[in-house]
Amino acid sequence: MWNSILLLGLSFFKIGMIAFGGGYAMLPVIMNEVVNQNHWLSAQEFLNIVSISQVTPGPIAINSATYVGYKVAGIGGSVAATLGVVGFSVFATTILSTKLLKYRESPVLKSVFKTLSPLVLALIVSAGVGTAQFVQKSFGSLVIALIAAVWLWKVKGKSHWLMLICGGLGFVFFR
Repeated sequence: MWNSILLLGLSFFKIGMIAFGGGYAMLPVIMNEVVNQNHWLSAQEFLNIVSISQVTPGPIAINSATYVGYKVAGIGGSVAATLGVVGFSVFATTILSTKLLKYRESPVLKSVFKTLSPLVLALIVSAGVGTAQFVQKSFGSLVIALIAAVWLWKVKGKSHWLMLICGGLGFVFFR
């Protein structure tokens, strides 16, 4: 039990340390660690956890870590995974924020952030493609995906309305 808790904490600390760009950009890294390397969850279980993480309050990476930790090692695993995934960010933000403020107008620093932007976009697209392969392929899921894509691209409406609409359609198609 303690080995699992320690491994969860270290694995999610590593994820928090190497993944940039927020929760959605971290999903492929989390999936690789949780599904492919440690075999804690199946791909379908991971997709279910990601779905739950999206509708619960809070950042998706932290919610995912919490759920994975709980599934693997109960409350202790949940705490270890959650602290692990935020540990490096808290440490780095605390240390670097005071240093970076001095250099925020630096051309080198601006160049670094400009270079990281396409990487973050690629990681987010990778998360979408990676999870899409495990989605149940049906007429209903295609309709929901198209409505969500059009809503996000053209309507640019409030996301809570999109969640309610897609949830309602999910109930109609998959009850």
